[in-house]
This record gives sequence, C-alpha cells and structure tokens, in this order.
Amino acid sequence: MIARARWIFWGLVLASVLIMAVPSVELLETLRGYHRFLTGFDPGTVRPSTMRSMPDSPTDREGPLADIPLSFVEFSLTAAKAKEVRLAGDFTQWERGSVTLNPRGNGRWETLIPLPPGRYHYFFLVDGRPTLDPKNPLVETSGLQQACVREVK
Repeated sequence: MIARARWIFWGLVLASVLIMAVPSVELLETLRGYHRFLTGFDPGTVRPSTMRSMPDSPTDREGPLADIPLSFVEFSLTAAKAKEVRLAGDFTQWERGSVTLNPRGNGRWETLIPLPPGRYHYFFLVDGRPTLDPKNPLVETSGLQQACVREVK
C-alpha cells in the first residue's frame, strides 16, 4: 500500500513539473526577446521586403534571372506629419500601392528594394500625394509626370 502511494505521489509530482515546464519555456523565450530589445540587438538591419515581380532593367534584359546581380537600394524620405508613405516607380510598373515605406522615428520613412543595374524613375506617395525625393536633384519627366531618377550600378 505504501509503495503504491509513493508511485501515485511521484507520478503527480512529475505531472505537475511537466505542466509547469511548458509555460516556463514560453516565458523564457519572451524574456529573451525583451532582453534583446533592451540591449539594442536588432535583427531587422536587413529588413524583409516583398516584390510582386522582378523589375525590368533597361540595360540588362537577356539571360536567366539568376545571372542578374541585385543591389539593395535604400529609399528614404523625411515626412514628419505623414500617416503613410509609399513608393511608386517604373520598377513597380507605377503601381501606387506596391511598396510601403516603414516608419523609423523622427518622421523618417525608409525601405530596401533589390534592383538589378539600370536607371529607374520613382516618386513617393505621401498620404496619397505624389512627392519628389528632396535628396535627389535629378528629375525627369516620365510619361505625364515628373519623377526622380536613381542609377543602380
């Protein structure tokens, strides 16, 4: 009888430990993430971006896509009062909602886009209004509108 009571006791202790261990693992993962946040560890240095299609490059149209070297091009804009900033250009086929810039604080918005070598026209959409890049003095007319020009080498 005493041996059976011991087995029941130790079985209950083991079950209790297992029931408490699962939330503890989740708690430790959460605490690790909070520690990384507090110490400034930022795995988002290379931010993910989504592309709906491979941009056309006027200078390099032949060959398989794997042979085209891509450069990560940063687009940024300071717009303190903006609620939303998007990027439109010939590399997005001028789709006005295809690339959303991420807010980085102090009114700064930015994104990284992989582009093959070429010459690209673009402008920002600040709360839906087309806005030229104030840091890029090279402006040309593309179609019916003015756009900034970015050279990717």
